[in-house]
Amino acid sequence: MVLNERAREVIRDYIASLGTIPPAGQFLFRSRTDANRPICRTQAHRLLKKLCHECDIDSARISTHSLRKSFVRAVYDASGHDLVRTQRIGQHQSPLTTALYLESTQSELNDLVLGLGAPAPAAAALHSFPLAS
Repeated sequence: MVLNERAREVIRDYIASLGTIPPAGQFLFRSRTDANRPICRTQAHRLLKKLCHECDIDSARISTHSLRKSFVRAVYDASGHDLVRTQRIGQHQSPLTTALYLESTQSELNDLVLGLGAPAPAAAALHSFPLAS
């Protein structure tokens, strides 16, 4: 799995807090009931809610899935709005599934429509140069 430097830094801090490096082949976030099984989705949700509470963050709108949607949106924006590359990173079978993750607010849609009559930045720059006679 590819991780950016910030994610690697946080994982290094987490491993340091464990006091021991998990052996190769072991899950980093292990189940409490079985040493070599990952935590389940429900436990991940519980941990996330607990962390939100500890950090005084309203957990009503935060879930593991909302974090995944935020990640997909960040990838989409960073890719220059490349839906296919975002689909591949999000590991969706279809770009349509990825598109469902990319919600838009009504304000964003309104701004898009209202901006249709405005010249593109490159076209506006061209109009500022005098034409040769």
